[in-house]
Amino acid sequence: GGLRPSGGSVQLSCRGSGFHFGHFGIWWYRQGPSGGLEWVSWISHSSLVIHIGPGVEGRAAVSRDNSQSETYLSLHLIHLGDSARYFCAVFTQRQEIQLSFNTNYPPGSRTVMM
Repeated sequence: GGLRPSGGSVQLSCRGSGFHFGHFGIWWYRQGPSGGLEWVSWISHSSLVIHIGPGVEGRAAVSRDNSQSETYLSLHLIHLGDSARYFCAVFTQRQEIQLSFNTNYPPGSRTVMM
C-alpha cells in the first residue's frame, strides 16, 4: 500500500496457502475507483508462459517463487491510471482449470463490471 510518485516503480507480492501453489497458474487483477475489474497478468505454474494485459503492457513484469508459494508483480512508469486495489487469483478446481485452457483464457483486457 501507500503512495508512489508518478513515473516510479512498485513491486507487489501475493502468497497462496491451502493448495499446492506450484500446480496452478496465477492471475493478477486490479480494481480501480470506478469498481471495474481489469485483468493484469497471468503466469503459468512453471513460469514458462506469461501474459500481460494491454493496460500495463511494456510496463509490467510478473514472476513467481513456487518454493515460497509467492507471486510478484512489478509495475514501472506508474501513473494515475494505475491507482487500484491489486489482487491475485487462482482456480483450484480441475473443471475450471480445464475450461480456462480450452478457451485460451485469459482472452485479453476485457473489463468486467461487478
